[in-house]
Amino acid sequence: MFNSARDAEGARQQLILTGIEESRITIVSPEHAGQGAGRHNTPDHETFLHDEALREGRSVLVAFVDDEIQAQSARDVLRLSGAETLESARERWWSNLRDAEEQHYRELGFDFHEDELTYRKGFQAALDRNIRGKPYYEALDYLRKHYPDVSQQSFRHGYERGLKHYQTLKEKYRK
Repeated sequence: MFNSARDAEGARQQLILTGIEESRITIVSPEHAGQGAGRHNTPDHETFLHDEALREGRSVLVAFVDDEIQAQSARDVLRLSGAETLESARERWWSNLRDAEEQHYRELGFDFHEDELTYRKGFQAALDRNIRGKPYYEALDYLRKHYPDVSQQSFRHGYERGLKHYQTLKEKYRK
């Protein structure tokens, strides 16, 4: 994820020089986000991070590589080009939500520190593009296949809050 489309384009050019085919690199920027550009290339469980970056006016670069050597080379290029990693973006995103989620969960009488990891997995699962907007009971078959913590109460609470978060964003950014 880059702060500007220009930075993302510079990284794309560097990736091409390392041998990654141009057709395997996609850049999505805020001005093209509504057109769905590159959406088919985004892993389902990461879409929410890309959407958040686009809402912040940032650009997202996705590159598909053939092997671990090419992957390491791509990571090096992206790091040197100033890209934010998915891990960093995920942590920054959660840190912006965490206090409100902790307060909500504690008000329900639960220990957030003990349950945070599973709660967070549920929250993020609600943002998975395959089940976005679906109530827990409608998403349950998918959740059972893809999220091993689905049976834990903290996962369900996180899912419900993630669903509410998604619905709030959908209303806020409805055009």
